[in-house]
Amino acid sequence: MRPNHFVFNGSFLLRFLSATIVFLLVANIATQVAKLEFGHRNLLGFVHTFSLDGEGAAGAYFSSLQLFIAACLLTVIAKVERNSAGYGRYWVVLAIGFYLLSLDEAVALHERLVDPMRALLGKENLGLLYYGWIVPGAIGAAAVGLYFLPFLFRLPIATRRQFVLAASLFLGGAVGVEALEGRYFEQHGLDDFGFSLYIFIEEGMEMTGILVFIRGLLGYLRGICPTVTIVVDPAAQAEGRAGPLGPPD
Repeated sequence: MRPNHFVFNGSFLLRFLSATIVFLLVANIATQVAKLEFGHRNLLGFVHTFSLDGEGAAGAYFSSLQLFIAACLLTVIAKVERNSAGYGRYWVVLAIGFYLLSLDEAVALHERLVDPMRALLGKENLGLLYYGWIVPGAIGAAAVGLYFLPFLFRLPIATRRQFVLAASLFLGGAVGVEALEGRYFEQHGLDDFGFSLYIFIEEGMEMTGILVFIRGLLGYLRGICPTVTIVVDPAAQAEGRAGPLGPPD
């Protein structure tokens, strides 16, 4: 059987993700204006669909997809770098972590920590800690950062800068802005433009951070292995009945 080749266009992927982020942010602004300024709380379901704050909305699914794409790219890199002088394990850990982040983004597992943490903190006015998951989240992020420091300094300078920028954007939104958002929600509730603005900034930073990370992964992968072959059926490939699926040389 003649081999079939599929050329993966990283530039197109980045353009598609960027355009989708812009669309989701604009749609969120439009539907929030319709809701808060003109009283259209449903608008044929579009208010919920384009809300950036809630499960089952387009923003949550898109962020989950972005994280899954990053996890897949990390899996490919981990395979290529598996014998890389003891650093291959870092790529494996990153891949597993991003698969878990993708799952969490889809079903909001971290939000299950909010009530237990509020009970543990034992305060009514929690302020920046209103979203209690931020406490274990910040501790976990710091621990992960320390673990990956040796790996980070081994990366090419361009990749390292993109990874640091991506982490700053993502964690700045997910932890920093969400802490401010929680304090605002505790004081003012959610039905005003102030809370919607916090959501807009938080989710915009998170989605942009993942986009920058994917860009860094594509650049790194291009440098170490510009051609990737995917064998769908190894047994058939060995018998010569099917060819590789991958970009041409």
